[in-house]
Amino acid sequence: MNVYDFDSTIFYPDSSMCFLLFAIKKHPSVILNIFRVIPDAIRYRHKKISVEQLKESLYGFLPKIKDIDALTDSFVEEYSGHIQKWYLEKQRDDDVIISGSPEFYVGKFGKKFGFEVISTRMDKHTGKIEGSNCTKEEKVRRLMEVHPGAAVENFYSDSLKDTPMARIAENAFMVKKHRITKWYLPQ
Repeated sequence: MNVYDFDSTIFYPDSSMCFLLFAIKKHPSVILNIFRVIPDAIRYRHKKISVEQLKESLYGFLPKIKDIDALTDSFVEEYSGHIQKWYLEKQRDDDVIISGSPEFYVGKFGKKFGFEVISTRMDKHTGKIEGSNCTKEEKVRRLMEVHPGAAVENFYSDSLKDTPMARIAENAFMVKKHRITKWYLPQ
């Protein structure tokens, strides 16, 4: 199987920022949530709160959205062009997309484009994360939970935070915009 990170890898740029801006465009009052996120971002930078707490703050506007499914459906429709052409040309039936972004919308991209999604489990009505944010070692744990003993042929990511995933792959590739290079891991 081939495994891909989502944000800034097969979806460009970051889907969370795109989703937030899209939500503001459709529901202008969502911008008020930014004032709550800024102090939490500072607390996160100083290691006073976890990444899960920061992400819950970022998605704290979700309870105010009456029809989250309509919002996510229209987001996926409008942003489908952000799925990178190079990925669509390489795509295989057994691809797994693994992401720290919320499953409630990344999963809809998976349905539209025909790839499996393993992503951060977040309640789309409350913005609360169920379990841990799907990043770093959590990506490996979640992949093995879904596919015990999985053999990852190729792994693609834009971030060194995904080194744990790169280590379990036969081949790993770093993606910067449209440029894909071999990822050489230190021994």
